[in-house]
Amino acid sequence: MTLSCSGHSGSVPEGLHVLRELLQRPERSGEPSILPGGGINSETVRDVLNHLSQYGLKEIHLSGGRWVDGRMVHRRAGMGMGASEESEWKVWLTDGDLIRKVRGIADDSAISG
Repeated sequence: MTLSCSGHSGSVPEGLHVLRELLQRPERSGEPSILPGGGINSETVRDVLNHLSQYGLKEIHLSGGRWVDGRMVHRRAGMGMGASEESEWKVWLTDGDLIRKVRGIADDSAISG
């Protein structure tokens, strides 16, 4: 079974064709809005906006974060935080610089698009 994240794919860039079809559907009152989110970052946002803005995309979602080492001092072997092995003692934090970078690209795209 494949986990679907956005546009029936693992990420927005992989599901652009489905998202484009959804955005092209005639609006019906009461329908939820399309909010692409998986895999959007400073490397992918420009392409996403170039492909979907012309079809009415008005907003995107991203976590804008990264894994950082947790501050937990006592790390008992075999007892962790329940995450994967590579991030067992790390925590996910939103990074304001990453958010600002994506926002800047989105703003530039809106001006030039």
